[in-house]
Amino acid sequence: MLAAAGVVARTGHEAASSAGVLFALNAVAVADVLLVVVSRRLAGRRGPDHLGHRLRRLGLTPQGTVVLLGLGAFAGVLVGVLEHLGWVGGTGALWVASGALVVVLALLRVKSSGTPRPVSPQVRAPLRVRNG
Repeated sequence: MLAAAGVVARTGHEAASSAGVLFALNAVAVADVLLVVVSRRLAGRRGPDHLGHRLRRLGLTPQGTVVLLGLGAFAGVLVGVLEHLGWVGGTGALWVASGALVVVLALLRVKSSGTPRPVSPQVRAPLRVRNG
């Protein structure tokens, strides 16, 4: 719904500028998808490759990870809104894209865990859920 609202808000504006604004509004999500696709393609497997997983592997707390992702999203939205209002030139989205690319390239260097997480000793096979 938010993406549709963004498209409606940019109707009648220049196409390149609209694409830049819409990218800036979704920069964290785009960076996350890019990181997952590239890292899984390079490793040839599936695994926990998202931004949050990589930041946690760097030693950040869950709260610190949320704060960093929130700041990144806020920065992208701020640039998108300022560009939509005409206060920032068309290069604002390029700065957001450059920042997102730097983050993705830096986090690609963080190794994802090649081994699955250990199963809790409290979980036994077969795991049943009883109703009632």
